[in-house]
Amino acid sequence: MNRKFLPYLVFLLLTAFAVNAANPVCCVDTDTKTCVDNTNPPAGFCDDVDQQSYPNQACSQIENCDTGCCCANTNPATWNTRPEGDLKIAKIACELDTAPYHLAWTSMTDPRVAGKTCQQFCQNVQAPATVTYEASGRVLLADGTTPVVGATVSIPTNSIRLTAMTDANGAYTITGVPAGTWNIVVYKAGCEPAPSLTSPPINFNDDKTYDFAATNAFTSCTAGSFMPVAPTITASLVRASPNAKLTVTYGADCGKYAKTTVQRENAETGATDVTEKTTKDPEIIVGPLESQKEYCFTVSIQHGSGLPTVTSNEVCKMTGDTECMIAGGPGSWCNHDPQAIVTCDEETNVASADN
Repeated sequence: MNRKFLPYLVFLLLTAFAVNAANPVCCVDTDTKTCVDNTNPPAGFCDDVDQQSYPNQACSQIENCDTGCCCANTNPATWNTRPEGDLKIAKIACELDTAPYHLAWTSMTDPRVAGKTCQQFCQNVQAPATVTYEASGRVLLADGTTPVVGATVSIPTNSIRLTAMTDANGAYTITGVPAGTWNIVVYKAGCEPAPSLTSPPINFNDDKTYDFAATNAFTSCTAGSFMPVAPTITASLVRASPNAKLTVTYGADCGKYAKTTVQRENAETGATDVTEKTTKDPEIIVGPLESQKEYCFTVSIQHGSGLPTVTSNEVCKMTGDTECMIAGGPGSWCNHDPQAIVTCDEETNVASADN
């Protein structure tokens, strides 16, 4: 080798070694929730399954390794008075150490933290208001234009199942969706190729719009095939008792039956009360009722699978003189319709009976 090039070769080797030695590597350990810098990492550095290596980056350049204040926004009285070393930690440690509190991390570079210790900053952290979002969209046939009317759209979350019905344009809106990743499900009996469709997982960190159309759509639906039909009722007074009997004709079932709610209202005072039943009884006894008062009745049927509640016609009845009917006994009014509105004279004899 020509000796005149030797100094240049030595210079290049030294430069390469210096550059290699100065190249930082940040190792993020998701198990121990730590970040470790090494400017000259040995073989095997950051090779564990719970470790992730960031070559040519210092930990100060990694977002999860940024130091900040780890404050509790629920139960702050016990968490935010902890030692400064427990509060001033890397973001990765705050995000993973959530039990038993809900923790919020704020970078030390945030202007709100400037000039404060984390103990001082965390004392002003308040529990945030619950944030919910809105889901909206349309349910269309695969042709992209025909709306699917009256379909049930639901979002099952960890705590609640939110539902809505599509309108005449196939549009739906669901409010109160909690933050998280959820699927939107649409159901309508009589639709092909299946009565139910599911969206891909959707991250609700904002209001979202999703249309069931194109490739994720019904190809055809039988119009009105699943809408529940309202019941009809008639009411009569029960012989010699302070009760009324409702005869219920139930509409077509198009989903899982949930419950029947009977409402009665005192037409004079406006007072209402309800009775809930979990069986479909063709006759429902309601009472006790006050004598010689007008009561109005309705029956509502609630179905499962997010179907709408349907309500019957309203029927009003004027009660008779119940005490008179009981005291007089069947012999005094047995020639009258058993459901007649009966009034009596002072001696509990039938004075009138409106058949």
